[in-house]
Amino acid sequence: MRPKKTFMDRQKVKKASKKPKSIRETAKVAGVPKSSVHKWKQEGAPTDDVAALGEWIAQNDKRGHDPKKLQAAKLGVLRETERRLKIANDAKQRMVVDRAEVEGALQKIIPRFFDRIETAFAYELPPALAGKSPEAIATICREIITKTINQAKAEMQEIAKA
Repeated sequence: MRPKKTFMDRQKVKKASKKPKSIRETAKVAGVPKSSVHKWKQEGAPTDDVAALGEWIAQNDKRGHDPKKLQAAKLGVLRETERRLKIANDAKQRMVVDRAEVEGALQKIIPRFFDRIETAFAYELPPALAGKSPEAIATICREIITKTINQAKAEMQEIAKA
């Protein structure tokens, strides 16, 4: 059974000299790239003592080795990816309607709808209702409302086809 590899193998640290002669030697003992050791040195890490470097990394490394935080971050990325894929799939299947399309359709339909209502109530109803009983007036109003709704539905279908 192979021993578990850690960031800095403790046996290598014990065998290494207490004062590495170069950044290359420090990187080799630590098992990290030289560029990481250079960066850490610029941030104030003690690169002349491998054990001290290990302690400094544990306290100052910005990558965050806390397994719970790392797991939570990965889960967040996965959830966001899942959300974006769902939106993309829904858009491909035309289950999602673009907001601009809806706004454009409403901007076309609403003025037509109001024009139709104005025409019906200002010009068609008064002559049709003159001298009618309340029941006849209700029937005529229902017919005009139904006609207006049907015209709006037909216009919506035309816009949806376009």
